Amino acid sequence: VAVTINGNGTVTGLTALPDSAMAVGSVIQVVQSSTTTLVSTTSTSAVDSTLSASITPASASNKILVLVSQQFRLRRTSGDSTGGSFILLRGSTTIHTGPGRYGIWFQAGGSSAIDHYQRWNIQVLDSPNTTSATTYKTQLTVHNSSHNLRAQPVGVSGSGIDGKSYMTLLEVSA
Repeated sequence: VAVTINGNGTVTGLTALPDSAMAVGSVIQVVQSSTTTLVSTTSTSAVDSTLSASITPASASNKILVLVSQQFRLRRTSGDSTGGSFILLRGSTTIHTGPGRYGIWFQAGGSSAIDHYQRWNIQVLDSPNTTSATTYKTQLTVHNSSHNLRAQPVGVSGSGIDGKSYMTLLEVSA
């Protein structure tokens, strides 16, 4: 089929531009997932948060930009501090953890219980080096078993917290 650029700037004869013809850095595929499933842990071992998304790269040289917005509540029931972390994995391979040993940490005076509601937002440019279906997921863990970390917590009245987490995968041509 002949491709024609008409005098008015329209193109005929071209139904789709192949991925191989895209400029380096072009976004050629977008996948988004979300979850509202509550996961709560007091474990110092990582547990799945139910937030995951899969993508099949068109080329092994392409990159995947992973965007995560994970809703959470970190609870301290006693003591003066608490901490936890989220982990981003490609399959079973860790590709990002929070800064230092614990990505989420807060400290407050007094001994009464305190809740910290927030979102863990990260962006990671990954090189999976494959054209096979690739799954990304998040896991969570706490500093010690007296702490509690919840992913997708039900919002408290009037807080505006929706209890929904998102993962977006963008395939970027290389």
